[in-house]
Amino acid sequence: MRKTVTFFLILAILCGGFYFCLQKGYVDRFFPGMMEKVIPGYKSNDPAQAGRVSSDDANAVYVDSIEVIATLGSGTGQIPRFAGTVEPQETREYKIEGERKVEKCYVKEGDIVKAGQRLFTYDTADDEAKLEQARIDLERLQNTQDTSEAKRVELEKQKAAANTPEKQLAVLTAENELKQNELDQKSKQKEINALEEQIQNATVKCELDGVVKSVNDAVAAGDMGAEGAYISILKLGTYRIKASANEQNIKEIYSGEDVLIFSRVDNSTFWRGSITQIKTDQGNGENSENSYYGTDSSAGSTNYPFYVDLEDSDGLMLGQHVYLEQDLGQENAKSGLWLDDYYIAEENDGTHYVWAASTENKLEKRVVELGDADETLKQHKIVSGLTTDDYICQPNSSLEEGLPVHYNDASGEGETESIYNWEDDAAYLGAGAAAGLSMDDEEFMDESEWEFWDEYETEPDFMDVYGTDLDVEDQEEIHYETDAEGFYIMR
Repeated sequence: MRKTVTFFLILAILCGGFYFCLQKGYVDRFFPGMMEKVIPGYKSNDPAQAGRVSSDDANAVYVDSIEVIATLGSGTGQIPRFAGTVEPQETREYKIEGERKVEKCYVKEGDIVKAGQRLFTYDTADDEAKLEQARIDLERLQNTQDTSEAKRVELEKQKAAANTPEKQLAVLTAENELKQNELDQKSKQKEINALEEQIQNATVKCELDGVVKSVNDAVAAGDMGAEGAYISILKLGTYRIKASANEQNIKEIYSGEDVLIFSRVDNSTFWRGSITQIKTDQGNGENSENSYYGTDSSAGSTNYPFYVDLEDSDGLMLGQHVYLEQDLGQENAKSGLWLDDYYIAEENDGTHYVWAASTENKLEKRVVELGDADETLKQHKIVSGLTTDDYICQPNSSLEEGLPVHYNDASGEGETESIYNWEDDAAYLGAGAAAGLSMDDEEFMDESEWEFWDEYETEPDFMDVYGTDLDVEDQEEIHYETDAEGFYIMR
């Protein structure tokens, strides 16, 4: 019995090792042709056996996949893509006035509130004491005025009987005292009015229908260092998108420009909107939560927030993360292979060609036949000469046939594994995202709630979008699921 168990254990280890080597292409590399003989239709996993190998030569020309560059509106980089967040059209903040104290709060984070509903009440004990003292002070000033007026009248009589400099000065002093008293009474009356209004309006009410985003008890308690709003309310109803652009791409957008908003879960789902505001006066030097999506050439640059109003927000959720692209008509899919005009060159005889990678991994002129033109997007339909399996580059005067090529993806280098693992890098945000709350509720773990996170996005990108550091203390709030090219996170 023990020998049988040992045999199957060794067999399992050998099979696992063979499968690993097969997936990595080691079997094809060291035993070329063997698997094709054993399994008809077998496709090699070794890029060298598959025929596509990148050159490390200093003169190598970098070429891009037709499948990638001919597909607009898919986040491939052909159109600048920005990351954004769905937020309410308005956020109302309620701050503590001066040094007033809160007696009672009637709401908590996540509560749905209506316009006119009580939020909190100030403690009015100090205000009532100040009001009583102010009324006493005003009465004393009024009594003083009566006495001063009688004194002034008497001095005027004495001045009329004997108009000496001393009498003139005494009358002038009495008049000034009366004027000062009048000013003091007006000031005290304003103080009384303000205190009465403060006491009357001690209960602060909500001014819109919304959801309580936060209640900062530290502000109410007057804790050292605590600042900002006491209660923040997100308006319910219409949504808008908040995104940001950096110094490199801020000039690519403008107020009034039409944009498309794509779901991160399903790229075929999109909404239309237009940029309504670009706040170039509110730039910050930190990586924004809604940073530019794509190759990060803006490390350390300033990010500027901009806002998009939606034509229709049906299907969007408050706090949902989305992608934005300028609306260049890319949602209208065209049949066939379409290529941007700047990839296409023309010979003197009118023949059109592109610079493409040959089957020998060398650069070659590839003659192409053009079909219809799209004047709006500056594209031509490729009738023949190219397929989605080809790799090409933009033409320039330094190119010549026979130069080595380097494939601008992993196709010429073998499989690369993601640097991420689910235990550290995947996050779950449920319905509490609208109020900035993280949740740990597996009933929300529906497959449709996961969104893809590309393995080439850096860890800071991931942290910026979700606004949190996923350290060891966060492990209880993390859910995950993986695949070969990246990972998914709960939106």
